[in-house]
Amino acid sequence: MTSQGIRLTNMLYNHGPGSILETIQGPVVVQGWDKMIDLITSNQDKSSGLQLSKGEWLNKLQITEPRLSYQLLQQNSSGLVKLHAIPSNQSLEINTRTPLISTVDFPEYHLCRKGKKHPKNSILFKWTDEKNAPRCPVCSTSDRISPIRFASACNAGHLDDLPWHFMVHKKGDNCKGYVYNWREENTSTSGIKIECRDCKKSIQLNQGVGKLGLIPCSRNDPSGVMGKVDTCDRSVNLVLRSSTSVWQSESLTAITIPDDEIKLCLAKMEKCHPPGKFNRIEVIQTINPPKQLPAAGDPCVYPIWNDDKMDDELVPCLFAEQSHQRQDRKSWIFVHVLQWHSGRLNQPDFDRYVDPIRKKIDDGTLSPDKFREEWDKYNQPTRISVVDALEAEYRSLFETETKVWPEKKPHLFVRKKILDTNQNVMRFGFGSGSSKVHLRVDRITKLRTVTALKGFRRPVRDANGNPANLVPLSHRDESGTDWFAAVEAQGEGILLTFDADSTLFGSGDRWKKWASKFKSNLNLEPEKRHMFRGLRGEPLDIPIEEKHIAESHPMFVWWHTLSHHLIRTIQQDTGYSSSAITERIYAHEIDGKWTGGILLYVTEGGMDGTLGGLTSLAPNLQRYLDTIADESDNCSNDPLCRDTTSSSLEHDRACYACTYNSETSCGHRNMFLDRLLLRECVGL
Repeated sequence: MTSQGIRLTNMLYNHGPGSILETIQGPVVVQGWDKMIDLITSNQDKSSGLQLSKGEWLNKLQITEPRLSYQLLQQNSSGLVKLHAIPSNQSLEINTRTPLISTVDFPEYHLCRKGKKHPKNSILFKWTDEKNAPRCPVCSTSDRISPIRFASACNAGHLDDLPWHFMVHKKGDNCKGYVYNWREENTSTSGIKIECRDCKKSIQLNQGVGKLGLIPCSRNDPSGVMGKVDTCDRSVNLVLRSSTSVWQSESLTAITIPDDEIKLCLAKMEKCHPPGKFNRIEVIQTINPPKQLPAAGDPCVYPIWNDDKMDDELVPCLFAEQSHQRQDRKSWIFVHVLQWHSGRLNQPDFDRYVDPIRKKIDDGTLSPDKFREEWDKYNQPTRISVVDALEAEYRSLFETETKVWPEKKPHLFVRKKILDTNQNVMRFGFGSGSSKVHLRVDRITKLRTVTALKGFRRPVRDANGNPANLVPLSHRDESGTDWFAAVEAQGEGILLTFDADSTLFGSGDRWKKWASKFKSNLNLEPEKRHMFRGLRGEPLDIPIEEKHIAESHPMFVWWHTLSHHLIRTIQQDTGYSSSAITERIYAHEIDGKWTGGILLYVTEGGMDGTLGGLTSLAPNLQRYLDTIADESDNCSNDPLCRDTTSSSLEHDRACYACTYNSETSCGHRNMFLDRLLLRECVGL
């Protein structure tokens, strides 16, 4: 365990459970989120007498983003999935030196560099004493010792020390030695010689690695996040401790959009009820609604039991007057159910999430049947795919007229049109001639993103060619609810899509090449499914549909390429780096026609917005588009960039000199890009 500080976002992308974290005390493996909650529970202030359970702590840390929760549901699962924030010492108001992350030392094998008692070679040895610092068994010192930089892993997710004894000795050897001479003649594995100090058997490291395919996986899991298994069918392989193949995260991000307001309201309401007691009937029974409303002309009143009078006392309820006037008993009941939560939620949460829904039901804007339907679906959730979530996001961001949601401050999503000096909506053109496209641009002066860590993979080579498994990083509370760690961030962005009926010229040579590739991907081989976000989380036997492989459609490629060039142009013109701006690409077939758009945004965790630096650039978009039109014609790597592929996709025409961006900015690993298609579709 270490008390070294770490950024919360790094826990999602670099140092989550199962990863190897290099600390000032040495390398460790990060254990699961359940261990973190156990640490918080054990460190809570016991003097107050109030002790929170694991489930209560998780509810306290809950982040509400229903569409993201539904994407994290397992196939054919009917259980609930919730999100919790990764706590910090500051957020919990505890000592900054108190560790919150549980870790275990890894690896157990250490290397003592050359010394007086072993001047010709280093010493490789195993150290398992957790209470004392490692000491060399030959020279009895610890000042030249460091953990060995090699480990073994399988792509099912297991991680262990290399089986050094097996690698050095032959089958049937009875040698019990676990101390080795280590001699490095060069940096390659063939230049490293390992010799047992007991029996003098020796081998080059590359020869020992070649023997790994002969033994089964050890099934070791220092992090404790993987379930126990009797056998593992994957082969183990050598990995460098600091290699990216040791731990690669898989995360999901959702933009909070207006059509989730009912689900967000229900999630806040649920926090006021015991686990399993948040079904519609039980909650309605708690308010004991009357069988019949008073007449519309009578005062709107509500019976409350009075212990002194031993009878109901009629109390005015000004918050339900409109449903009372309409004699809408269903609405009247739900208005009271929602108002009942005002005394059980903190005021900001009630004002932000619950009160807007209460008002809509009372004034008839929201049907009580719709609210009841959403409530029932909330308690019996069904999984939605990534592509379905993105389509809902696209429709809400680009097709609705909602400017602000919710109605009460603080807002979670604010969209504003760009107006010129005459207060007319600005339009932007890109291209020339009849193929020129017209773009509509909106400022998003505030947006909220939630990113959840779904799991990790160890993409090491498997002898039988098996793809790397996803190790899920959920954990379960006492009520059986699965929880995933997430980070919430506020920010701003710019939305771009086609204006009115404008669209791309889709008859050129590059368009036809990508369209042909798109159709051929309907028969995609399993080992290439990882390239498509719509297939990564789906079972291998799911029939591939066009929506699953939208990234290879020319409409997506065009928007993706434009996004990269815009980010690069903004980078040159402002103080933003390319890694600071995140892209979200949309391409969907709607009513038989492919369309799309992009959202460029910046976010910062723990802050309420980012001071308007990006949205202030929106009026300059025409200048940026003109720059792209001029500069995208040439690349310093031409003719190589123009005439040859530069990635694993044969149709890509892009490179670092002209189009590629930082991989922290691009969610598609710099694939599905084509500078020539960008120009062809707009007549350049």
